[in-house]
Amino acid sequence: MSMNDSSRAEPVWIDDEVLSCAGTDLIAVFDGRSQTLESTSRRFVVVKSRHMIDWYARHFVEGPPGRVLEIGIFKGGSVALFEELWHPARLVAVDIEPRPVAALAEYVERIGAGDRVRPLYGIDQGDHDALRAVLQTNFDGEPVDLIVDDGCHYLDESRTAFNSTFPYLRAGGTYVIEDWGWAHWPGVWQQNGGPWRDKPAMTTLAFELVMLAASRPDVVESVETTQELIVVRKGPAVVTAGAFDLSTSYLTAGRLFVEAGFPRTPRDACRLVRHVGSTYTRGLSRTIEERGRGLRGRARRWLGRS
Repeated sequence: MSMNDSSRAEPVWIDDEVLSCAGTDLIAVFDGRSQTLESTSRRFVVVKSRHMIDWYARHFVEGPPGRVLEIGIFKGGSVALFEELWHPARLVAVDIEPRPVAALAEYVERIGAGDRVRPLYGIDQGDHDALRAVLQTNFDGEPVDLIVDDGCHYLDESRTAFNSTFPYLRAGGTYVIEDWGWAHWPGVWQQNGGPWRDKPAMTTLAFELVMLAASRPDVVESVETTQELIVVRKGPAVVTAGAFDLSTSYLTAGRLFVEAGFPRTPRDACRLVRHVGSTYTRGLSRTIEERGRGLRGRARRWLGRS
């Protein structure tokens, strides 16, 4: 069932924050109110801007995804949003919190979607085996059309989630990473290193995905970035589940592009500087040596002619 189904009214924006659906309102908040407002079974908090929600509606207008995995449930708003937009054949959402969202359970029961819409709790996106088990047991062996990572927004966990779930995405399918750019947002995010000052930036993951697209377009066909989203389109290559590792799949010609660790103390920072410096020095020495050999060869040829 899709947005074109005449039996369901299409969602309509009442104002810049309220999206009215068939018997359910979605409140789009992308600020501190997301922590204080609570969802009900007919009025959900969606921690997305209107721009983000409109992107999802526009991007899939020609072909709504039939099998969707979402990482991150929070207050249930995104699950309700995707159900109202697309009514997918299977919508599975996971969250690290063990306690179910009561409003979401009531919503799923009210719309009679208990078999199609499956919120699963107590699942860490940094747990490779747990994510693979979810995909293997909830999609009847079929590849997924859309994966949305709206989980913790930390680099290591997001990379693990990508490595674990990307192989299950169909060729031409879409992988979306939300809120990747928090290290570059203005305001509170720049004060004293920001709220997540002890975490490496998600920008590293964006760089790695771009490098993979350049190295293996058969694996990653394209990468699109906005302030809020990284959108990855999967290529036609078969990617082996359990063996795929983003960080070893792209080519660099021996250059250092991705930070080597993340300095949490001044001592760590000094080690990192020494590592990067020594790596650069070794590369520079190789270049000088190669150029020296070339110059010596030219000199010998010139002397032989004279």
